Amino acid sequence: MRIAFDLDNTLIRCGYDFPLEKPKRAMLAKLLGKEELRQGTKEIIDYCH
Repeated sequence: MRIAFDLDNTLIRCGYDFPLEKPKRAMLAKLLGKEELRQGTKEIIDYCH
């Protein structure tokens, strides 16, 4: 089974205000990108896996 997520306004904030995850490695997260993920994203991806 394949599951697709629309990143904008679903997992990544783009104009809508929702709680965000706090990255475990903040410096690495800043180097790799500036989008922060919605709170609970890791858990839902782990569940789907």
